[in-house]
Amino acid sequence: MHIPAFYRIRQRFSASSVTDPAAETSRELGACSSILSIRPNERVAVGVGSRGIANLSEVVRAVVDTVRSRGAEPFIVPAMGSHGGATPEGQAAILSHYGIDEQTMNCRIAAAMEVTSIGHTPEGFEVFFSNCALAADRIIAVNRIKPHTGFEAPVESGPAKMLTIGFGKRKGADYYHRLFLKHSHYAVIRAAAACLLPNIPPVTCLALVENERDETAIVKAFGADRLFGEEERLLVAAKSMLPKLPFRKIDLLIVDEFGKSVSGTGMDQNVIGRTVVGFQCVPDSPRIARIYVRDFVNDSDGNALGIGNADFISTRLESRIDKRITLTNVITSCAPEFARIPPAFNTDKDAMNAAFHTIFAEPLDAKIVRIRTTLHLEEMLVSAALNDEAASLPGCEITDGPFEPEFDAHGNFVE
Repeated sequence: MHIPAFYRIRQRFSASSVTDPAAETSRELGACSSILSIRPNERVAVGVGSRGIANLSEVVRAVVDTVRSRGAEPFIVPAMGSHGGATPEGQAAILSHYGIDEQTMNCRIAAAMEVTSIGHTPEGFEVFFSNCALAADRIIAVNRIKPHTGFEAPVESGPAKMLTIGFGKRKGADYYHRLFLKHSHYAVIRAAAACLLPNIPPVTCLALVENERDETAIVKAFGADRLFGEEERLLVAAKSMLPKLPFRKIDLLIVDEFGKSVSGTGMDQNVIGRTVVGFQCVPDSPRIARIYVRDFVNDSDGNALGIGNADFISTRLESRIDKRITLTNVITSCAPEFARIPPAFNTDKDAMNAAFHTIFAEPLDAKIVRIRTTLHLEEMLVSAALNDEAASLPGCEITDGPFEPEFDAHGNFVE
């Protein structure tokens, strides 16, 4: 098998970042009226989710410290639906991966899965909420606002979704996802959140937006009365900073790492322009003929939701899949297609050879892109067939190459 030469390219990202996210968190909370109204000895539930968020442990610690500075008692509630195998231990373990545990945060982690039915929306949707959070006097939802991987609306992934699906634990997440099959995501989330807010402890949202480099770009605190307006505004900013692949047509995309901390679907469907789930929508660009995924990110917990979007995987990745955790998540999400396991190969060379046999391009002419994850798109490797196109793009520069890709004795890329 002949493999083309590669070039290293860099996309020029211009978005700025927050120099000290923890200090910015403290400043934002200190200026928020719903935080200033916290009284001594109140119990404050800090909701933290399972998505990969830059500087998450520092931000959460700043939230905890701010609450404690008001004389109140903070505790952390994992607000992540069915993730972590839908068990208290699994959800606490996910937080621990992010550096959030009872020692580092100096507060209790309340990870129980029980929920209470709050009532029904005018449309008849039943609404559920975490018992642990309901026992608090106040709630702070710490969440990243970003485009959802499967639908487009004024509000997508953010505090409203966390309050409904995240704090709904497995029972709520399962119920809402089944509603999504008949009603739009946005209609369900908006209706459920509107029903929740008057019937749960007062909510403060701490919203985070990240730039193209996966860095904290915006930190904003606001009360529940401003939930939808602020989230809509910040989603516009998040979409403007979403990293993208710069090419419209790719024959083979090689993804080094896949996992829930990268995206809810392991690879961001907004980046790869692909989904195997019929009721979800994705951008029409790029058009990628084949995707080969090499391994999990280290904090994946074996959750392979979204691996069905790949065409080929390595046996390394296959051996690390936790079927129980994966099936719990895909069944709750009403998307079993996401758990379909692609053909697995022992070596990178074998996987690439299989890909070359299934595309309409000779290996030396193939348009190949290799990335670390769909979150990390500032630098990437491209094959010679994309060199001229990369050089012509205003936002790209070639920083190295040409060079031959190196393989070890087993046929895998030399890192």
